[in-house]
Amino acid sequence: MLIKNLEERKEFIKHPRYDENAFDLIFDGYISFLRADGTVKFPIIDEQYLLKLLENGPIYAIVGFNFLNQIPKFKFSKNGTDSTADPIEGSPGTHVVIISGYKGGKFKITDSDPKYGGQRWITPGHLIGAIYLAETDFDPLLITLQR
Repeated sequence: MLIKNLEERKEFIKHPRYDENAFDLIFDGYISFLRADGTVKFPIIDEQYLLKLLENGPIYAIVGFNFLNQIPKFKFSKNGTDSTADPIEGSPGTHVVIISGYKGGKFKITDSDPKYGGQRWITPGHLIGAIYLAETDFDPLLITLQR
């Protein structure tokens, strides 16, 4: 049922920064994952849920970039390679981080962003807020591997 719904919904979803080919690739990837017996869950994400996922290893997480880094929205140039901070006309963005540890009530994330990246420890509320805010850009995901 989910595959059928994705296939039907595809034509109605647009994204401000992904061109049609990139968007097709994303949708086709979701569908391929499901056809290969991948599972999709819709849990309430809280600190305990993330800790349970971490028992299986690092978590690939798509997060709200602006909230994670406490920065304004960005407006992208026509060619999509340059951006400027613009809280009025800008758009929120998403970004991938790896959640790899937990200590002292904070999660360890690794971020490849050249400006804001690196390894750091953040509070559960900050991380969970960033995960949920990825919804504004259509793609909140937590991906783990089961052993």
